[in-house]
Amino acid sequence: FEKPYYFHCGLLGTIEDERLMFGGKQMTEFSNIRLLGVGESYLDLVYALKVLNIIVRGESVPMQDKEILAKNMEASLQMITQLNGGDDGNDGSITREYFRDALMAFMRSQRMVKIDIKKLQRDFQLFAAMFISSECGVLLLFDVICEMFMNCAEIECDLGSGGGTLDESYWKHLGAMLDNIENDKKTKLQTIRINKCKYVEEEL
Repeated sequence: FEKPYYFHCGLLGTIEDERLMFGGKQMTEFSNIRLLGVGESYLDLVYALKVLNIIVRGESVPMQDKEILAKNMEASLQMITQLNGGDDGNDGSITREYFRDALMAFMRSQRMVKIDIKKLQRDFQLFAAMFISSECGVLLLFDVICEMFMNCAEIECDLGSGGGTLDESYWKHLGAMLDNIENDKKTKLQTIRINKCKYVEEEL
């Protein structure tokens, strides 16, 4: 269908007052999700997932989203850190429970993670420590990424314009990460790809 339509699921006898949306020539993007009955908003979740989605696809922030995502960057990082670490704030809210389920579903759905280090450092500086080694500024935390995105089979690292040099420190820390990944029986990772890099042949 070129135009979007919705179906009132209550006609089928379901308890919830739900609408099933389908069709439409253009992609539908939700700007907010709200529970009107209790006055709860899922806007924080929308921002957090949008940020994470851009990061793991190695994309640049869309111009129309730059200002609003920048304003909510700290809140997005805090939410992802708390939920991924199992901290629900002990508030027992349905909203917080839904947030964690949605974040876990997103992470489980990623079969490939592509991160552009230069874009990450430029657009999402607060998130850099979550994905980039503090010991080596061009090394992704591959073992941490595997743990976060448990079904990920391929990780692609783009060192961005100008590339980056893979020195002795890089290989040393990468080797330790690969040992961690190999010892993790649950990992699905098969391929690590590094783009736009330079290296010293003797050290390799």
